[in-house]
Amino acid sequence: MTHLALTRSYLILAVGAALSSVRPDTTALARSRADSTAHRRGAPYIRKAEQRGRIAVWIVDGTYVRTNIDEEFTNYGQHYGFDFIPANEFWIDREGKPDE
Repeated sequence: MTHLALTRSYLILAVGAALSSVRPDTTALARSRADSTAHRRGAPYIRKAEQRGRIAVWIVDGTYVRTNIDEEFTNYGQHYGFDFIPANEFWIDREGKPDE
């Protein structure tokens, strides 16, 4: 292999390595999309905490739920316990105080 071919190969490897180390912040992008989805859904959704397979875990306004939907809602719930929660969603009440 000639010197030019070796230099070109090295350059391609170096550029590829540099590009692979520059990754977009997909976590921030995903959170931004989740917050946007919560905004479109309206109350009681606050933000999407995470996705576990088919189950979407949502932080919700528990006070709103207890006042307007079902006073028996506690700190969390799922479709099997509360028929107003959509299937494939798990709701967690946001904390009232830090570290609650």
